Amino acid sequence: MKEKGFTIIELMIAVTVLGVLAALAAPSFSYLIANGRHQASINALIGAVNLARVEAVKRGGQVTLGSISGDTAWTGGYRVWVDSNADNSLSTGEEVIRQYDPAKGELTLVGDVSFISFRATGFATAASAVNVCSGNENVTGRSIGVSISGRVAKLDYTCP
Repeated sequence: MKEKGFTIIELMIAVTVLGVLAALAAPSFSYLIANGRHQASINALIGAVNLARVEAVKRGGQVTLGSISGDTAWTGGYRVWVDSNADNSLSTGEEVIRQYDPAKGELTLVGDVSFISFRATGFATAASAVNVCSGNENVTGRSIGVSISGRVAKLDYTCP
């Protein structure tokens, strides 16, 4: 009479094959997570730029998007506010429209300026860019550029 089931050798082979497949999939999975975070940060930044531009037109005055720290390192978070005195810094009594959390993981956001301002016409006060880089060398960096006309462009960027 034959017994039903698997032998210990068959189980060991199955576990070994499963381990090899898991080892091959793990690097790809970590890349997917890093790339997903990177894309989410890029999309949030583009959304913030578009929000600032739309609010400037809607409110008929200057609206600014800037780093919370006030310098060119945007990694600590950024916010959009009504810049009623047009000084490009958040002053007492100015309304914060939206505040964004710091970048997650090994992401860095560094701009060539600490703020991007839009006039009531929807035009930016100056052309500028913010670069988004990941700690994962396999993820391509992106530069989010804003032209004087207020147009947003997403370009490949070589991270340092």
